[in-house]
Amino acid sequence: MIFNVTDNIISLMGMTTAEAEDGFVVRVVCNPQHPIYQAHFPEHPITPGVCLLQTAGILLQQKLGRPVQLTAARSIKFLNVLIPEEDKQVEFRFTHLAVGETECKVQVEIADDGTTYSKMSLIFGYEPYCRNSLPSAASRHACPEGDEDNRRCATMTM
Repeated sequence: MIFNVTDNIISLMGMTTAEAEDGFVVRVVCNPQHPIYQAHFPEHPITPGVCLLQTAGILLQQKLGRPVQLTAARSIKFLNVLIPEEDKQVEFRFTHLAVGETECKVQVEIADDGTTYSKMSLIFGYEPYCRNSLPSAASRHACPEGDEDNRRCATMTM
C-alpha cells in the first residue's frame, strides 16, 4: 500500500459525502507537506496518479463498509496534474455505481470547480481471488478454504 487515509496525504473534509442517484461525491484536501511530494517532484510537486487511484479505492471501501481490491481498470485518464496547495479542495465524484454480489463497477471523476484532473472506469472485487484466476468474471473464484495466511492466493486489498 502506498498510503492510506491516516497517512495524511489527503484530508477528508469530515467525509463530506453528497448522495446522488447513481453514486456519491467526497470532498478531500491534499496535504502539501506530505513527504511524497518531496520525491514527486522536489521543486514542482504533483500528486502521483497511483495515489489518486488508491484514494478512490479507499473512499469506495469506506462508503461500502467492506474491503475492496482493484480487479480491473477499463479506462484511466489523467487530464491535468493535481498540484498540492494549502486548503485546495478536490472532489471525487463516484457515478454509475453498480454494486453486485462479487464486485462493484464505478466511474470516478476527480475535479474541482474549474478543472478535471482524472476520469476512471474501475472494477473492484470484494474477496481475494486466486493468482491463477483469469480476469474474466466467469473464471474468478474465492481463495481456497483454510488459506488464512493467503499463501496460495493474491489478497491485494486496499
